[in-house]
Amino acid sequence: MTALIATEDARFWSHSGIDFRSWMRVLVKRLILGQKSAGGGSTLSQQLAKNLFPRKEYLFASMLINKYREFIIATRLENVFSKEELLTFYISTVPFGENIFGLDAAADRYYSKTADQLNIEECAMLVGLLKATGYYNPNNHPERAISRRNVVLFQMKENSVIDSITYDSLKQLPLNLSYQRNTDSEGIALYFRNHIRPMLLEWCDTHTKPNGKPYNLYTDGLQIYTTIDFGLQAYGEEALKTRMTALQQIFDEQFTDDWDRYQGAVDDAVLRSQRYRTLADGGMPDSLIMDSLNRKIAMKFWTWDGAVDTIASPMDSIRHALKTLQAAMVAIDPRTGGILAWIGGNDASEFDIDYVLTPRHPGSAFKPILYATALDQGMGICTYYANELITYDQYEGWTPRNADGKYGEIYSLPGALAKSVNTVAAQLIFDVGIENVIEKARQLGITGEMKPVPSLSLGTAEIQLIELVSAYSTFLNKGVHQPYHFITRIEDQDGNVLEEFTPAGATRVYTPETCGMMNQMMANVVDSGTAVSLRYREFGIRGAIAGKTGTTQFHADGLFVGMTPKFVAGVWVGCFDRRMRFRTLSRGQGAKTALPIWGEFVKKMQADPAYKHLFEPAWPSEYYWVNDCAFTLDSSELELIEMDSIPADSLSRTSQRYRVKGNERKGIGKLLHDIFGRKEDKERRNE
Repeated sequence: MTALIATEDARFWSHSGIDFRSWMRVLVKRLILGQKSAGGGSTLSQQLAKNLFPRKEYLFASMLINKYREFIIATRLENVFSKEELLTFYISTVPFGENIFGLDAAADRYYSKTADQLNIEECAMLVGLLKATGYYNPNNHPERAISRRNVVLFQMKENSVIDSITYDSLKQLPLNLSYQRNTDSEGIALYFRNHIRPMLLEWCDTHTKPNGKPYNLYTDGLQIYTTIDFGLQAYGEEALKTRMTALQQIFDEQFTDDWDRYQGAVDDAVLRSQRYRTLADGGMPDSLIMDSLNRKIAMKFWTWDGAVDTIASPMDSIRHALKTLQAAMVAIDPRTGGILAWIGGNDASEFDIDYVLTPRHPGSAFKPILYATALDQGMGICTYYANELITYDQYEGWTPRNADGKYGEIYSLPGALAKSVNTVAAQLIFDVGIENVIEKARQLGITGEMKPVPSLSLGTAEIQLIELVSAYSTFLNKGVHQPYHFITRIEDQDGNVLEEFTPAGATRVYTPETCGMMNQMMANVVDSGTAVSLRYREFGIRGAIAGKTGTTQFHADGLFVGMTPKFVAGVWVGCFDRRMRFRTLSRGQGAKTALPIWGEFVKKMQADPAYKHLFEPAWPSEYYWVNDCAFTLDSSELELIEMDSIPADSLSRTSQRYRVKGNERKGIGKLLHDIFGRKEDKERRNE
């Protein structure tokens, strides 16, 4: 503060808002003698008045009227607040360049410390920056910043704040910056911050301060409390970068100079590019535009190792962007619906699409919703379906196929989900009812397009990752869906609560019994199904975990949603254009793209004692209902369920549904049936 006063307002402690001696100096030196270096006559109180109440345009004499307003406001401020309070207000509202306000933010940006940790020469540099934040920016113009800092140190010597020996010593020092950017375009949780910013700006527009003016998000010191867990967010970003760096290298190996197979994607990307639109709007013919796009120039390419300087054509840049894999992750607390981590893509400063919110096909990651709907309708968990190719003539000859191309066995519901058998899922959605599945998905908070077609069973809906993960949290919440939320309260700079945000009401979607069976079925996916690699290889994750992989048609999207009894997280991997994809399933499936990111994330969590509470050595009985259904059985052990027992309104009369001979349900499925019965179970669901 002493550096500020010595430089900006030496008589701050003695005047009452207006320094008439300074104004006389300005009048004589600037207006009469014409000395441009005479300085200004505004006190800190007047500058504060200008910061709090920006100048307005008037028809005549705008400067004179604005100065008069500042005189009046400064005097009133001096009458209401102490000198110490005025200094605090001023230093909290003044800009230090790079769109940062306040001394604390400036200390963090330029020296990576808090304001109370600054030493004399650092304070002098920041005060000097106020004269012209861009011109004296220490990161961009260190020589200018040192020169201006020394001017401030000289003013401190002249005003007896420091002695001559100290001044001579300090002016020789380098800047010793510890520069770090943590702004709207850099730092942690950028995609999340970008998502909530418009909401907060709208809140500020509709809420006023005691003086009747709307709040300013950037200058009023508002404290925004969210559900984001800083540690989990950091671990998620680290895991994503680690795994995506390696995955991108694998993806790049399949590309050579034969871009002909991707020509459609390239052509569309050209039409979307800013360079093409600008030249086309200017009337340039397409032939000349293409010549321009193929001309090599100096440019930068984004990579996981940072921006790379290169000589390449804009067309090369377009192709590079097309084959850049993107990834997204979101984690949720199932009990509260609070978002714990939100990573919308590779780099928010480079890619503005947030894939946490972008609808994509979930693939087989949608199947748990289908299976849970079947169980909730009363279907026995030990119901078996034949793994056979079936052509559905009423749907234009649709013939669902398995990713591994294998057919012939008879699978139980747990076995079919664990091995992600598409032929069984297709039969199941006909027996359950397509509209019934859509209705359940809506109750789970899924708002995207879900066409009433049987391919919905294989994940052809358009679903946001955050909605899919939120839906899974219902299984951990014993069938109650708690909508996700992320802002908890807003306080002013003094800690007064301005508003608290209550999560939306919860809705029961499934019975606890259904969710207990689903958790066990999804644990099978990890223990012996498509996600088994989490238990072995480089992960070796132990304890209670469950989840489901997902891979879309032609492996354009890879997903994995995994959970423990106390948290759930989902990962998506793919390119902006779905035509850009891995050429083989062995590399492009969700188990090879999205699952490793989840595994890396959980490994980091389990190594941190702070997150030990999110893991259990085994599934608690309240979340997990054990069944004894074999994944597959021979036809000699099964009996075909009579068609009459299939609902009359079923869309499929080709379904091959089986049960174990002499026992319609086994294990927990039979126990539930004996307890509730069909009628009672239906009444329970209706409640």
